[in-house]
Amino acid sequence: MELDRDRLEAIAAEALRNPYSNDLHASHGAMFSWWPYGDDLVDESNYHVALDLIRAKADEGRDDTDVSDEHVIAGGSAIYVQVYMTGEKSCEWDWCEDDAEHIAMFDGETRGNYCDFHLDDARDELIQRDLTIVLRENPWIDEDDQDLFYRRSLEKFSADAMERAFTPAFVEAAMLQDSLVDYPLLNDSDYCEREYERFQESVLQAVADAQCEYDADTSEEGETIVRLASNDLGELLGSEANGNVLYSRVERIYAEARDTYFDALAREIYRWHVLGYNPNQLELFAV
Repeated sequence: MELDRDRLEAIAAEALRNPYSNDLHASHGAMFSWWPYGDDLVDESNYHVALDLIRAKADEGRDDTDVSDEHVIAGGSAIYVQVYMTGEKSCEWDWCEDDAEHIAMFDGETRGNYCDFHLDDARDELIQRDLTIVLRENPWIDEDDQDLFYRRSLEKFSADAMERAFTPAFVEAAMLQDSLVDYPLLNDSDYCEREYERFQESVLQAVADAQCEYDADTSEEGETIVRLASNDLGELLGSEANGNVLYSRVERIYAEARDTYFDALAREIYRWHVLGYNPNQLELFAV
């Protein structure tokens, strides 16, 4: 869903509100914050999904990444996106509608995407176009009236219509950020993959911690016990936020699986050495 100018300006103002006063923060707004050393998977997923989408939008229609390299910066705690287009490199941007056929789009209601460099030219060309039409219909208009028409035409371009154009990267970032108002995730699949990966790491760490209580168990016995507990351990997915698990629950599941394993082993030993159970012998009798 496209955002209107007022909404984009509000998001831009919030993104550019930063305690640091350097060149980066003056032109690039901080969006999609994420603390790499934290454990919030929602922020982590949205950060990486947004970064890819914003970069792709910045480089749309290009064979290189020159634009995204400048307009999109992956910071340590946020994505920094250049908010407004600058006039310094205006002629290099494909988005700039400097072709005369697009001039008709430049008015107070439907703004064209003009860089600062072409903004005045676009305005003057539109006024000259209108003046040509007026002269065609009213050939008797003298130079004084033409000057008056030109001055009044300048006045009709409100300050709002002359505002700088947003970068495509920022517009994409703003739309993505605004979508989070209704739903917390940008990509369910990405989040689920990250949650499952975090869950597996959490379970492995919790199992290793639980196994420390049983120093006498061999590694083979430990692996067998983990296989016995795998179904119950798998059911812990989603029980805690961000793919985490309670170590106490893992310890209990592991202990129960361990009891099951050694109970079965004890019964087998009892059958062999006390009852004289021999499956091969039974097979001979069966023949």
